[in-house]
Amino acid sequence: MILNISKIMKIPDATMKLSFEENINFIESKAEKIKLVSPIKFKGELISDGKMLYLNGDVNTVLELHCDRCTKPVPTSLSIRIEEKFGSYENDEEEIHIISGNEIDLTPILINAILLNIPMKVVCSEECKGICPQCGKNLNEDTCDCKEEVVDSRFAVLRTLFDSSK
Repeated sequence: MILNISKIMKIPDATMKLSFEENINFIESKAEKIKLVSPIKFKGELISDGKMLYLNGDVNTVLELHCDRCTKPVPTSLSIRIEEKFGSYENDEEEIHIISGNEIDLTPILINAILLNIPMKVVCSEECKGICPQCGKNLNEDTCDCKEEVVDSRFAVLRTLFDSSK
């Protein structure tokens, strides 16, 4: 979403109310392509102090992430509070987005906020059993005949320590 800020940039205490939706199908992170199930919704305001602009608002969307146990797609709602600063010069003490011209593109800022707020662990349910490490079956849908106990050969020596102590 590109905003024309020429009307409020140099006017102290000027405010621009913002409310919009942006349809984006996918967000690309370094690790994967993330599907957006619903549009990115933003509601907030842009406030000028005559030198700087302050963006405050809320971002809401739904992503399709994958369960960390069974890889099933999981719709995940995100609600994020955004507070950003814009100016015509850099400041070493604070993170300020540089304004060049009379427009600000909010899309990269919203996408970055979404990527930073993706949960570290996603599960389809707390009872999710995951995938069998031997045969790859989804244990929520079916059972398998694989043996539970498989010892990494590098740790087989440790088993003898426990067996000899009995």
